Amino acid sequence: MPSSQSRTFWQFPYELPRNAFSARDAARAGDIWRAFQDIAVGSSSRAGWPPRRLREIGSSFVVRSQYVVHHQETAFGEQLRGESWVINFRRETLSARGVRLLHGEEPVASGVQEWVHINLEGRACRAPSPLVQGLAVHPDGPELPSLPEFETFEDGESFETSIQVQFVQMDPLDHVNHPAYIDFVDESLARWLYEKGIAPLEIAPVAESATFYVPIKAPSIARIKTTLIGFTPRGDAVFDHEVGTDEEPRCTKLRTFRRLATENERLQSLRR
Repeated sequence: MPSSQSRTFWQFPYELPRNAFSARDAARAGDIWRAFQDIAVGSSSRAGWPPRRLREIGSSFVVRSQYVVHHQETAFGEQLRGESWVINFRRETLSARGVRLLHGEEPVASGVQEWVHINLEGRACRAPSPLVQGLAVHPDGPELPSLPEFETFEDGESFETSIQVQFVQMDPLDHVNHPAYIDFVDESLARWLYEKGIAPLEIAPVAESATFYVPIKAPSIARIKTTLIGFTPRGDAVFDHEVGTDEEPRCTKLRTFRRLATENERLQSLRR
């Protein structure tokens, strides 16, 4: 399918790499987040603002927050399409962007990213006028879903995991790229469920949200604290996570919604 776009709404073919898939031949949540980043950067590039041009004018963007809702799993080799548009650009600093990944006309995942414009020293600042004009708001983007509703309870189990951050994981801004935090919390959850007799391969993403406060860099050790906080009406488990380091205990806060690919009712055994 050829690329299609207006001045403010961009859509183009997208292919997930083979290493994005588990042994169930289902794309992992962290790799869907990487796809969203690729689609956002690809849209900006098609609007005339690739990363290299941003660097030339002393600009960059980092993700402040993001949420993703997964509508269906996708298998390797499926022909996908990315869509992206700017929802708003507040104070010429905070840019909200809608992103969707589709298989045919059916969404695989959709959500919203909030990007902060920064200078080369990493400080938030107003974007230059040509950049604001180039990344113009698209007023009539597709409707986007909200995170699922769920019932909370107070005695959910908590657990902690530590993961060594590697230098080869650093992104172009020399810190952990934001999709890797989804990998961190999913690895933590996988280890916990494995101890409870639930195969990690069965974990399937439903939705996630994340807010980023302080970047993590190598060679830190990421400390992940997770608490089971509730269940959706369908029986999907809901977890809150804090990811930090020994120096910065609260770098990122996340919420994940997870189901099992088969026999989702087994998650009810996690209730105390």
